[in-house]
Amino acid sequence: MNFENQSTLFNNNNRKGSKMKTSISTKLFIFFFLLGSLLHISFALTTNEQMKEGITLAQKAYVSYDKETFQKAYDIFGNIYSADSTNLPALYNLTYVEYRFLEMGSRDKALFDKYVTQAVEHAEKISSAKGFGSEGKTLLASILMMKITYNWAEAMTLSPRINALLGEAEVINPNNPRAYLIHGIMKLNTPAAFGGSVKEGLEKFNKTISYFEKEEEESTSLTINWGYLDALAWTGIANEKLEMTDAAIFVYKKALSIEPEYSWVKYVLLPKLEKTQNGTKNTF
Repeated sequence: MNFENQSTLFNNNNRKGSKMKTSISTKLFIFFFLLGSLLHISFALTTNEQMKEGITLAQKAYVSYDKETFQKAYDIFGNIYSADSTNLPALYNLTYVEYRFLEMGSRDKALFDKYVTQAVEHAEKISSAKGFGSEGKTLLASILMMKITYNWAEAMTLSPRINALLGEAEVINPNNPRAYLIHGIMKLNTPAAFGGSVKEGLEKFNKTISYFEKEEEESTSLTINWGYLDALAWTGIANEKLEMTDAAIFVYKKALSIEPEYSWVKYVLLPKLEKTQNGTKNTF
């Protein structure tokens, strides 16, 4: 074999080797790309499964009003959000549980103080997040309302902002039942001299229930769909205040037909009303 033939053979072998290396590199790239994609999908599925587990726990916690179960849900949402601060559903769910902690904390100073600052910070963030305008503003209003419940001295400064947030939430999404729910609670608990009205509160609750009963819950949703049971309970309370006892009992029993273990109605509101009603009957 002469030099030219050797050179040609060498060049051909180089080309083959180069093509082989390129082919191997391409295959390796595709392999690792697919592996990364599969791992990403697997991680996403795991995260979604964890989120759904947290949602289930949070819903159970509200029904039984159990702080420990809320804490388990809170830890799940907190871990997801810590791993990915762009996960807005996790932030929303985390903030919702903080709202419930503040609700419980109205009679527990240590619990309230533990969560109030971060609850407001998280709610402020979610209220301005894209896609969470109405829900975020409603949740922020709910948390600010809890601050008033804990300290009525803040009512003068916080009430105007709460009402503004709820007004904005209703404009952004006129079908958001939670906005009407919180608006109703505000109306019910605000003194008449400052714009409160039991009747207007009841109207808001009825509107809330109407929207809840029209909507179709998405089983794939990664945010907590809360407020329906609250609305039924508050409707009963408003009816009681308006001395419409039969209507109150009816709506309490409706709540229990939907969730038989709903502790607020089962162990507090309905027994108290029935006891009062029986006591009234016994006086005649």
